[in-house]
Amino acid sequence: CGTCGHARTSDAVFCENCGAQFNGGERKATGTAPNDVALTPQTSPSLPSARPPARRQRIRFIIAAAFALILLVLVYFSPHISAYQLKRAAETNDIDAMKDRVVFAALRESLKEVAHDEIAKAQATESTEDLLAASNSLIDAMMTPMNLARLIRGEKFVGTVAEFGNPNPGVGTPGPVGSAMAYQSLNRFAVRLTNLAELNGSVTLAFTRSGLGWKLTGIRPLAAQDKAIAP
Repeated sequence: CGTCGHARTSDAVFCENCGAQFNGGERKATGTAPNDVALTPQTSPSLPSARPPARRQRIRFIIAAAFALILLVLVYFSPHISAYQLKRAAETNDIDAMKDRVVFAALRESLKEVAHDEIAKAQATESTEDLLAASNSLIDAMMTPMNLARLIRGEKFVGTVAEFGNPNPGVGTPGPVGSAMAYQSLNRFAVRLTNLAELNGSVTLAFTRSGLGWKLTGIRPLAAQDKAIAP
């Protein structure tokens, strides 16, 4: 070394003693100076995960709670809405809307069950089979979309051979139809109609859950309905 006199190795570029560069020396591409400092890429410090402020969290919670409350209210009042829609369809005589909201086959069967029970209790002298067949025919002819609309409006049936289940002509005089609603179970909902011109003046309409909505599937006159349903 020309600076300190230290012996140079054959391939050294810098003096191992003082670090001076030897004249005419070439640095190897892969070599590093003794006093070189290895440079490593600096990684930026990780930032803490961004969190919304407490106020934003409260707003989100309030919005979620409001949506949940609205959903619960809609689910709870969905049968009330279906009953109202059926009433509106009856008032406007919208037969297509009536058909969409009523299962008429099930409705007729519920009335036939009531009629069969009444025939069995009466112990009629006529053939029971003949009476059952006659009542079935009468119910099939009576319970049409048009007559159901008239029943809900408090009017008399039309197009039948006789009045059904209304032995007292004074029952169901013209006037506003009364109504009361109550859940029977999670999937059944009852609507009582009073001051009717048919079916002994009072009936219970049974709604059954159907998907996200409700449909009318049963009807029972006052004499045969469950007293526990009465409001």
